[in-house]
Amino acid sequence: MIIIGYKSDQYKRVEWLIESSDVFYGDSGYGLFRKKQYPFILKSRMNNLYAPIRHKALEYFANNNISWWGGFWPTNHTLSSQIACLNHLFPIRHDKDAVLAVARNINQNVADVLIISSDNANPGYIQFEAVSEIDHLNEMKGQPPSRGSHCTSIDALILAKLTSADKLLMVIEWKYTESYGNENKAGGEKGEERKSRYTDLIKKSNQLSANTHDVYYYEPFYQLMW
Repeated sequence: MIIIGYKSDQYKRVEWLIESSDVFYGDSGYGLFRKKQYPFILKSRMNNLYAPIRHKALEYFANNNISWWGGFWPTNHTLSSQIACLNHLFPIRHDKDAVLAVARNINQNVADVLIISSDNANPGYIQFEAVSEIDHLNEMKGQPPSRGSHCTSIDALILAKLTSADKLLMVIEWKYTESYGNENKAGGEKGEERKSRYTDLIKKSNQLSANTHDVYYYEPFYQLMW
């Protein structure tokens, strides 16, 4: 898994970009987010998407039944990790050489990247908001996992073929402004819910030590559980 993130001072940087550049296509900010105005919230949610991919991204989400973060449309929050991931990776999802270069930068043993055919529409070399066919984390109460909402989704996914001919799923978790301390995520009511989802999987894993499974509920290890 690859975790990509930035520090929370991005708020000030985005405000500066809105005021002094045309990065957001002339949007002046101070839009509404949860009924409040903020300088880093755009007035038009569409200005949050990179213009060359805007319509294709909307079609991709609609045709593959993927939910946008927080609603039925792209958020106007400029620090959305989902939007940042799309703006960076969606433009290259059909560019095999570019995706191969990304994959090889992570693992030098990658020989090829493959089309991810589980997308119902417009499959490419990168898939967004990927889910399993099986609800491994017991989040859906008997319903199949839905992409982008009500369950843990993978921000971006690359299917690579190694020089050994083995296949490798490259899981990308995109973080934008998050920061993490040393909090124990196993505590309290939410902690009990997390343990009900992850502990059995840890115990069954061939890679993780079941004898020390408590350590995986501390950051940054907890992020790898996703």
